[in-house]
Amino acid sequence: MNARRLSTIIALGLFGALSQAQVPDLLNALDSGGRAMGAGGSLYGTTSDTLSSAFNPAGTAFVDTPAVGVALRNLPRSNTTISGNTLNPDFNVSGKRGNLSPTHLGYVKPLGKRGVLSLSLTTEGYLNDVLNGSTSNGAVTITRNLRREVRTDFLTLSLARTREDQLFSWGFGLQVAQTGLRYNLNQVDNLGGSIVRNENSTSYGVGAIIGAQFTPKGNQNVSFGLSYRTEINLVNNSRTSDLLDRIPARLLGSMAYRIDGFRGGKDFLIVGTQIQTFFNAKNGPDFNRKTQVVGGLGLEYNLVRDTMRIPVRLGYNIVPSGGNGFGPRNAFTFGIGYRPNNAKYTIDLNFAYPETGGPDFGLFFNYRFGK
Repeated sequence: MNARRLSTIIALGLFGALSQAQVPDLLNALDSGGRAMGAGGSLYGTTSDTLSSAFNPAGTAFVDTPAVGVALRNLPRSNTTISGNTLNPDFNVSGKRGNLSPTHLGYVKPLGKRGVLSLSLTTEGYLNDVLNGSTSNGAVTITRNLRREVRTDFLTLSLARTREDQLFSWGFGLQVAQTGLRYNLNQVDNLGGSIVRNENSTSYGVGAIIGAQFTPKGNQNVSFGLSYRTEINLVNNSRTSDLLDRIPARLLGSMAYRIDGFRGGKDFLIVGTQIQTFFNAKNGPDFNRKTQVVGGLGLEYNLVRDTMRIPVRLGYNIVPSGGNGFGPRNAFTFGIGYRPNNAKYTIDLNFAYPETGGPDFGLFFNYRFGK
């Protein structure tokens, strides 16, 4: 067996081993940084703000004045070091905070009896990992440098309506997805073999989202939310379709329960839970997806004062692996909000501390027009 052939075989073996690397998995499950972030992401399906258009458009049906919402958060990244035996390498992955970026801009406008119209641009998936290091198998040493960065944004136009008793609402929307992909691979070995690939593409796809919210007539302190987003096939990606070619369908279910009577009846508590299922979406070996179930559980205690309401949040977000090469990114979360009684704006600050490192920060600002 000549050196070149031996180099190729070992390189292929390294590709298989790399599929077991545990990069923190937010390729599809990034929290966009809204109010729910501090409560473990548990309130997106039952809330009513500009972010509802991306998670459950039925929620926008309860917005009674025109409003604009903006979210900023850091985009997490990770560094991976590879070492040891080529066929059974060791990986050391550390999470990093990443740069602050806008992740949501939304506008909601009531149209009277025709319903509520919403337009939003929301980041819902992000991955940024840099892998470096060398492995050896006897006489052959392989050095690998790989950067993978993916960002997926959804432009959503939705319409929602509610029954007169406001116990049931529904909404649907058209979504245009934009996925930016950066892929840089440089692999060499001491026998003269090399693999080099540099890609930088922006692809698009069109899908739909439909959702509903329901409150039982006999218990109006409980709210249920359900939404479904279709799978989206990407286009304008002829050079990178072997890497990433589709965005998986998503099914979201959530429940929120309000408990009154705290502090002499002034304060109240909201308990929320939410589950998102991202279905199988076959892509290339670096981004292949199995069915991924993401969950969140959280509390929001609302401290009511004469001139304001202060929501205080606590939660836990569960993000298991969604494919080979990806690991869990479970996080403890907390946050605080500010709701002045006579003002048109609200502010939310939220934080998350993932087990893999790299604390997250989110800021959400909402402004209502009119009276």
